[in-house]
Amino acid sequence: MLAARGEAQPPAVGRHEVNFSTLEPCASHGEMMRRDPEFWTHPRDCPSISLGCVWDGKISILSRAAVEHPDYDLYAWVDVGMHASGTSGEIFRGHGQKPWPHPKKLAMLPLDKISISHSGVNCNKMWNKPFEFWHCAAATAFVVPRSILFTVEKLFYSKLEDPPRCIEHWQHHNKTYVERDETYFGGYGCLSEQMILSVIARENPELFNWVGHGWGKTDRRQPDHRRDELCREGAGPRGPLRLARVGRRGGRGFQDAPACIAWRRAPLCARRRSDRGRSKGQPLHHRHRPQIR
Repeated sequence: MLAARGEAQPPAVGRHEVNFSTLEPCASHGEMMRRDPEFWTHPRDCPSISLGCVWDGKISILSRAAVEHPDYDLYAWVDVGMHASGTSGEIFRGHGQKPWPHPKKLAMLPLDKISISHSGVNCNKMWNKPFEFWHCAAATAFVVPRSILFTVEKLFYSKLEDPPRCIEHWQHHNKTYVERDETYFGGYGCLSEQMILSVIARENPELFNWVGHGWGKTDRRQPDHRRDELCREGAGPRGPLRLARVGRRGGRGFQDAPACIAWRRAPLCARRRSDRGRSKGQPLHHRHRPQIR
């Protein structure tokens, strides 16, 4: 991954290989799940337990990044392969020497909400079937501010593992009928980070900033080179980009390649809604310190 970036700027600040078996739920429940893989997988939405643990591990890897590199406001996940996919690929490859994400768009992101694209499905549903597979959040790319990252991590893994949450629920329930597949499936939704994030969105809508509809729209809406860069002068050096490898190739095409994390120092410049007392272009310094397809 570092070789692919070459001399691209800003430089990567680190790389870590993570064994998927150390990620939840594989770390705590992998042996149990592998005794009945058919129950915990789905040919389309979760083709393998290992891949599901990579997906569910995204949040913990972002949290680890925040601990190891604490001097950032925003931490983002971007699935490997997006640089080669359709519209997303055009964005990743077409920004030339201009920064991505674009500083102006980056500065507009809230520092108290997850910025993520919507799948188009109503989040306020499935209350009576809380852990049957569904999702309203599209987690191909998303951005989590440091100010809430550890809270989101706690919420995510409590929904996944703490009773009476997803895994515990399915340990005591049989397969259910999935209409679109015309057959029965079990607890594969527990291995979908999109479903767990959707459950959080349903119960805590105030934590979400929806950016477009569809997979990867969070990335596609970041660049905007038709306008002048925000803070062309006085913004200081742009923050670095970090990449990390995890997982292995699986069943959802390019999205199953080892995933990557990417974030930039943000916001570089004062945002319109919070620039009182600051001159235009003055860097912001938010140091929130509360508590990854």
